[in-house]
Amino acid sequence: SANLIRITLEGIPAPDDEVARFMPGFATALTDAQVKDLMIYIRARFGGEPPWRDIDRELKRARSAKSH
Repeated sequence: SANLIRITLEGIPAPDDEVARFMPGFATALTDAQVKDLMIYIRARFGGEPPWRDIDRELKRARSAKSH
């Protein structure tokens, strides 16, 4: 889903003044091809879902939303 792409790119910030789980964003560390491969793997391995047909469009949308 688009949320998986967004979380991968932007990460999950830790709440202020609180010890909590967090994840760094990988927007600058991964290319679009790498993000796409990761999404395909996660969906197949853990989601048990059919291939993601509009992944390129969702990835482009997420990248452009982040730059605005």
